[in-house]
Amino acid sequence: MVTESELMEPREGIQKVLEGKFSYIRNFYITRIMMETEYMGDKGYSPFHISSTKYPLFAGNTWAFR
Repeated sequence: MVTESELMEPREGIQKVLEGKFSYIRNFYITRIMMETEYMGDKGYSPFHISSTKYPLFAGNTWAFR
């Protein structure tokens, strides 16, 4: 159950996901680029799961859970 929501910049949202117990919903394309360039290790490992569901009415949404 969602009890509260707030707006924030992508880097802040991604950092909160890394800290744990936080979900972040954002445009798929900007989030994927940021995660691949800033958070992916040398061997292609990422500490995130990005949903593969894209909704046709939007540019694409993504969320992260940890």
